Amino acid sequence: KRTRGRTLQRLRERILRADPLCAACRAAGRVRPATDLDHIVPLFKGGTDDDANLQGLCAECHSEKTRADLGQRARVEIGVDGVPVSGWHHWTGDATGGWGGVETLWPLDVN
Repeated sequence: KRTRGRTLQRLRERILRADPLCAACRAAGRVRPATDLDHIVPLFKGGTDDDANLQGLCAECHSEKTRADLGQRARVEIGVDGVPVSGWHHWTGDATGGWGGVETLWPLDVN
C-alpha cells in the first residue's frame, strides 16, 4: 500500500534531513540538493517504504530514474538551434546519455 499524506511528508523529511544531497548526482561526482523522495526499487516492482529502499534525488534525476523504471527512454534536450544537446541521438552520435551515463542498448549503425 502506498504511503500518503502526513505520514509520507514525515518520511520524506526524515530521509532528506539524514542525507540532503541527491544520491545519483553524488555518484556522478556532482553536488545537488535532494528534493524528491525515491524508492530505489519502485513500489510497483515490489519495493517497500523501508529506509533501506529510500533515497533522496534532485528533481531531474528523479524524473530520469522514473522514466528508466517505467522502461521509457530519456528525453533528448534540444538546443536553441534545433540540434540535440544531451542524451543519445543519431545526429550527435553520442551513446552515453540518459540515467547514470549508461550506454544505450541499441546505438544505430549509420555507415
